[in-house]
Amino acid sequence: MSGKGIADRLGVICVGLIVVGIVVGGALMGSAAGQSTVREVGPSSAKEGAAIEDQLSVLGDRQRQLQTRIEDRRAQMKDLLEPYGTSNLEGLYGFELRRLGLIQDEATKVNLHQIHLESRLAVLKRHKDDMPEAFEQAQIELEIAKVYGERVAKTLAEGKEQLRSLGQTQLDVEDLQYDLGLDREMHTTVGRRIRMLESQQESPGAER
Repeated sequence: MSGKGIADRLGVICVGLIVVGIVVGGALMGSAAGQSTVREVGPSSAKEGAAIEDQLSVLGDRQRQLQTRIEDRRAQMKDLLEPYGTSNLEGLYGFELRRLGLIQDEATKVNLHQIHLESRLAVLKRHKDDMPEAFEQAQIELEIAKVYGERVAKTLAEGKEQLRSLGQTQLDVEDLQYDLGLDREMHTTVGRRIRMLESQQESPGAER
């Protein structure tokens, strides 16, 4: 995982602790206010009302930051997946791995065939005066095998690079999915706390 990814997750954890602190603090304030409802209606003081406004401001900013980050992560995932035309990279990786195995088998067969042709040509070379046509034919076959072998080797090298790139993309997407899950969870927690505070403002006489 990249250093940025670790820093983002630490940031989410720290904000989570802050939000929990706000939730607990709000609950304690609500409890104290609830005990005094017999004597007064609404917030126990102007200071308490200002504290709620401060909490709403902080939480509102954080909610917007999280929403922006959620949208950014979705956009990053879309950009990563777009070249492959599917979100099922695991299935695609398995398919490409099997395809690469077939190319590897073909490369092995081509190499063995080339060795056979080289051996045959070496034998015919000693008798090329007696069998010039056979010697010439063996040379042609060997050249064709070499050209085909180079093509297969190139395809195999490209396939390995594509598979490596696909595997790295899959890891990057999984990291983004994990971070996106954390951001969504924190966004939900912050939104829930905002609604609680807004409810307190709308019903100042209610017990907190």
